Amino acid sequence: MDWQFTHDAIYGAFTREPWTHQSRSVAQICDRFNGGLRSLVLGAVTASGKGLMTTALVNLVTERGGNVIIYNPRRLLTQQSLDRLKADGIAAGARAASLRHKVAHNANVQIAQMQTDIHRVIKQERWNIYDADLVIVDEAHMMLSPKPLELLQRYLANGACVLGMTGTPIGMSGAYRDIVVAASNSELRACGEHVPAKCFSIHEMDVSKVKKEKTGEYNEGSIVRECWSHAIVGYIYDDWRRLNPDALPTLCAAPGIGESTWVSDMFLKIGHRVAHIDCEKVIVNGETYPNDAAGEVR
Repeated sequence: MDWQFTHDAIYGAFTREPWTHQSRSVAQICDRFNGGLRSLVLGAVTASGKGLMTTALVNLVTERGGNVIIYNPRRLLTQQSLDRLKADGIAAGARAASLRHKVAHNANVQIAQMQTDIHRVIKQERWNIYDADLVIVDEAHMMLSPKPLELLQRYLANGACVLGMTGTPIGMSGAYRDIVVAASNSELRACGEHVPAKCFSIHEMDVSKVKKEKTGEYNEGSIVRECWSHAIVGYIYDDWRRLNPDALPTLCAAPGIGESTWVSDMFLKIGHRVAHIDCEKVIVNGETYPNDAAGEVR
């Protein structure tokens, strides 16, 4: 496929007014592919508008008679991709076990779940790879294990270009040849999608309370008790009230589900309205709502 596009063609591929970094990123992707690169990562952090850039790339390829397949690692993301393209006026078929009613093998745009294609193309050999000119891999940092990479290698061998999209493009040089950075934090602040951050540190740990082994090394259990239980967890509420005296709505990103529910329970017992959200359930003010297949509860 010819990846040489004019500025007007790129701008016209967007379904609404793009930000400068969005049109620039799509132009850079096209330039790299036009220059001979076959695999590329788009580093697009949260709120940089990855969905709109995806739509623009799909429109550019399909307007030249090409085919596009978009891979997702999770069922919820697969449905979201399908819904987003539909909202932008793009009809797509689905290659996903959870969307059997959407299968349309002849559609020039496909939304696929990586696990389904690995099973049916590689393990069972029931399907061939899709005849794609462009393969987009959403959340590409999650699909670096051998089987996803084997599937992508089949596309490369078939002449397709592969574009990985991720907000965390770390450790991906073995699978992708180059990177396009969608936007800087300052650009996202300028267009109103990011806000300036004020950073504060946790209470300092009192190392005098940490026991030492005979070797002189700090005792691991003692570190956990003093650092995690007291300096970090124990002061969350006090620090929250000190830094947020008006008790404005707050997001807390915990290191795990157990820690998140612990923090939620602590705030609830004190008398605050609180919700915990994970991939399986939502807990609102102590009442649990199991997540549904369509992700509507979440």
